Amino acid sequence: MKKHPDQTTQRKVYHDIHAHDDQQPVGMIKRFLAYLLDFYFGMLLCSLPIVLGNGILNGSEKMQMNLYFFDGATFYIVGLLSLLVGWLYYVYVPEHVWKGQTVAKHLMHIKIVKMNGEEVDGKTLFLRQIVGMFIVEGAVVSCSTIIRQMLTYSTSINFVDTFIYIGFGITLISSVLMMLTKKRRMLHDFIGTTKVIQAL
Repeated sequence: MKKHPDQTTQRKVYHDIHAHDDQQPVGMIKRFLAYLLDFYFGMLLCSLPIVLGNGILNGSEKMQMNLYFFDGATFYIVGLLSLLVGWLYYVYVPEHVWKGQTVAKHLMHIKIVKMNGEEVDGKTLFLRQIVGMFIVEGAVVSCSTIIRQMLTYSTSINFVDTFIYIGFGITLISSVLMMLTKKRRMLHDFIGTTKVIQAL
């Protein structure tokens, strides 16, 4: 005779299936404000090596995210330092400091989780933040400017002017996706298989 699962087993299965149904997606306004704060904090931090380097080496007080103040090995060193700071903000902090949260998301009480509701890990954040935001979208993330400047300097192909418009177009599509999808997911969420929810 076929044995049917008892009630305890049935309740456990039901709980596992519906455990993350109460994770509320973040509204568009709150998500947009967090996006702006991330841009602001990210810009300040990523520009720090450039501003300090320009002040020390050139005696300048200009507050600009412009690697072209430098040349040769210094150009690449300062550029890599800026990208390292960006990685710390967008990947290290959400993985090791506040799980699923940049500083902006922590202030706004929202967080990134995997689609199954689990906490994000390094691989997920790399796909979402680095591939999705820095490279694919890239219009409103300061580290993307550094990447484009380094590619332009290395290849003599104008990645700065060409890809900024492509980046804005992709970011616009990403914003439309957020408005149309039930869980308010942007393109980088699809790339990283993530969603943004209210933090407890």
